[in-house]
Amino acid sequence: VIDDNGHITSNTSYNKDGKWVHAERAAIDSYNRRYGDIPENTVIVTTLSPCCNSMSNRYGSSCTDFITDLGIETVYYGYNDPTQQQDYVAFDLIETKNPQIEKLCKLFADTFLPH
Repeated sequence: VIDDNGHITSNTSYNKDGKWVHAERAAIDSYNRRYGDIPENTVIVTTLSPCCNSMSNRYGSSCTDFITDLGIETVYYGYNDPTQQQDYVAFDLIETKNPQIEKLCKLFADTFLPH
């Protein structure tokens, strides 16, 4: 999470009460604890495109819905999650054009995405 004032927070996914808190939510929660509400023009940079499908093992709503509800307008990502159907997003979803970053993000994603 990066805002116009140069505030940056990051976090990885973690398990809470038997469900996975995805990295986007974890980073936003970290931002809220440190700086308060998410201001306008804040962007998210993430390894995978945000989830939008229902998941029984995810804590809270989808990352797409959560990001949209906060009014975040831009998400940059390194690799398109093939398990998610990005039928709709209310924010700009921008994939990296850097093949090295995409390769690294895919390698990371392959450690937990179903094959």
